[in-house]
Amino acid sequence: MNRDGLRAVLSVVMLILALAALRRMFLEWTAALPQSAPANGRALVQPKLLGQQSNGMFHDDCCEVIMESCRPGVTVPRPEAGPLVTFRTRREALEAGYKPCPKCLP
Repeated sequence: MNRDGLRAVLSVVMLILALAALRRMFLEWTAALPQSAPANGRALVQPKLLGQQSNGMFHDDCCEVIMESCRPGVTVPRPEAGPLVTFRTRREALEAGYKPCPKCLP
């Protein structure tokens, strides 16, 4: 490989490393930003994911399998699903070995 070819390869490698560093910095920066309310004024609420220990599935917190109703302020008794585990993200639930509910597709 001649000297110009080597310079071209090194330039591409340096560009890839710089882009990876910028991506990492952007992700750290966005994670540090405060959560803002959407334009319509309603609070930004991240849905919870609930895992059923009895069958190894996780659901949205408003899934019909877990709750009969998901209207705010209405407490509904949960079915006999056994203990529930709360997850913040889908990835966290999948890493814990839970399967997504086929009805609510969280």
